Amino acid sequence: KNLHGEFGGGGGVLSFSINADDGSITHMNTQPSMGVNPAYLEIDATGSFVLASNHGNYDPVVTVVKRNGVPQIEKIYDDGTVSMLPIAGDGTLEPPSDVAVLERMGGVDPVSQQSPHAHSVNLDPGNRFALVCDKGADRIYVYRVDTQSHTLTESHVFETEPGISPRHSSFHPSLPYVFVINERESSLSSFHFDSDTGAIELIQTVATIPASFTERNRPADVRVHPNGRFVYGSNRGHDSIAIFGIDEATGRLTSAGIVPTEGAGPRAINFEPSGMYLFAANQGSNDVVTFAADAATGALTPTGAKAEVLKPACIKFLAV
Repeated sequence: KNLHGEFGGGGGVLSFSINADDGSITHMNTQPSMGVNPAYLEIDATGSFVLASNHGNYDPVVTVVKRNGVPQIEKIYDDGTVSMLPIAGDGTLEPPSDVAVLERMGGVDPVSQQSPHAHSVNLDPGNRFALVCDKGADRIYVYRVDTQSHTLTESHVFETEPGISPRHSSFHPSLPYVFVINERESSLSSFHFDSDTGAIELIQTVATIPASFTERNRPADVRVHPNGRFVYGSNRGHDSIAIFGIDEATGRLTSAGIVPTEGAGPRAINFEPSGMYLFAANQGSNDVVTFAADAATGALTPTGAKAEVLKPACIKFLAV
């Protein structure tokens, strides 16, 4: 939140070049993320721009205003934003071309929902719409993306059940569905997605943990298997991955099991491009665990491979 050492400078988005021979990276340039605490990055299918969601902080700035001559305390919170940064031909980032500012409102929780928190931004398979999960105001925003002018236009706003905190989303690779993990309710929601208008419609919400588990749990990430038959959600607290089969005709979900992550605090999960393996980033135990994924049943089996990584928070794969 203090870009280039400047207090109040916000966050930054950095570009790196990758050495194809040894995998080493070199910093090329940095641009402002146009918000505080950037939480998620999405590169579009053509490689022409990056979208960054800015979560914002939880602490307000206290100001004093006078209304009818009476001094009053007014709390001001960070904006939740999504910025678009074009990518130059050499891979460096250009200054932000547009910024979407989420409506300045909160949710029901007095601690974590005092203001908007844009925790993720994901592009649909057609590269036409960006879906933003606002876990602070219990909203899902859909923006139309103009790849020529590099602008964002609000298309639809979906209000979820109060207090569930939609966090991350994952689109089905070929069918009109998108899945959203809810951080405060320990649940996963399936939606119908209209690829022509960007409208979303709730189909079903299912629990990601057993009813018998009463300790604190905060779901974090959600991924659809590349074959489109299963969707997976990570649980921090229960320290597990919930697996659901997807009904291709309706988008409804059926439980296919819950698997321990072999570590603590699985903040991120992701499949490598073939779908044969899923990786779980256990932020709480500082490791990344590999699972073999059964394409027919959705089952996950730990392979025994584990990499020690300090507080892993995100997993992405480079297709070469």
